[in-house]
Amino acid sequence: MTLGEKLYTSHEVAEMFGVHVTTVREWVKNGRVTAIRLAGTSRMRFSEAEVRRLAGDFADGTVKSDAWERTGYRPDGGDGA
Repeated sequence: MTLGEKLYTSHEVAEMFGVHVTTVREWVKNGRVTAIRLAGTSRMRFSEAEVRRLAGDFADGTVKSDAWERTGYRPDGGDGA
């Protein structure tokens, strides 16, 4: 992270990727994305660089929403087959 870099909340990241905030928290728990924890709280922030990295993982299919598995939805318009 660099000084002055934009930080995003878990709600903002969830909205960007079309998932529930609980999914974002699971990604942190599972190590799929790195969060910055605010001292003395359970709140998290995500660096712009980390959000861009996550977007790349979405693009190549490394990360996907559990909801996509249940519904067959894919952000690229495919059917997952």
